[in-house]
Amino acid sequence: MAEYTGEVIYDTPQGKPKPVVNPALVNALVPPAVAPRAAAMPAPLSPQDQRAFDLAEAKRKADVQSKIAEENRATARKLEEENRAKTTKQAEEQRAIKLKSEEIDLKKAKNLENLPTLIKRAKSVLTGESVDETGAVTKAPLPTQSLGGSIIDTLGGIVGKTPQGAAQADRLKVIGGALVLAMPRMEGPQSDADTKLYREMAGKVGDETVSIQRRLAALDEVEKIYSKYNKTSGWKVVK
Repeated sequence: MAEYTGEVIYDTPQGKPKPVVNPALVNALVPPAVAPRAAAMPAPLSPQDQRAFDLAEAKRKADVQSKIAEENRATARKLEEENRAKTTKQAEEQRAIKLKSEEIDLKKAKNLENLPTLIKRAKSVLTGESVDETGAVTKAPLPTQSLGGSIIDTLGGIVGKTPQGAAQADRLKVIGGALVLAMPRMEGPQSDADTKLYREMAGKVGDETVSIQRRLAALDEVEKIYSKYNKTSGWKVVK
């Protein structure tokens, strides 16, 4: 520190000296960048080598095109096989549906042929009269014809007894169910109404809670609806 002499002395900051760069040393440590060499041009091929090269290149391109074509053909064959399988499956399903429909129609036609016999049997049970093979009329108990009678039949079955008319009521249930199954195919302007009425009336025939008079009336309606249809007209409505 300077000695105090009575004068004002200002300390001036001394700057840090910059290092001296030696260019020769820098060049020795970091060699200058070398510009990349230009690619050497290949030597021209001889005519014979050029022909061989052209042939090889043409073969390579032909092989590529052939591979692409084969892949396209394979894809087309696969699509064709899938479409053929799909078409075959659809045809088989259609045949199965057709066979099922024909089977149902055949069964319905068979039931329809039995419809007059079913109507006759239902009338016989409801009237308590039947005709045997010799033509003699025989009497039988009338079927159950009320809700109370149906309850009695049920209770009788529980205790092991069969009330009068219970067997006939059971027989009518079977006949009524067969009548519903034998419903003819109805076509024409009144087909919807006829179908609804037929189902209702045929179901009522076997209902043991309905009176005999009402069931006979229902059976008459079934017979009237059936009379609209005949085999010669293809079971269509007779106008």
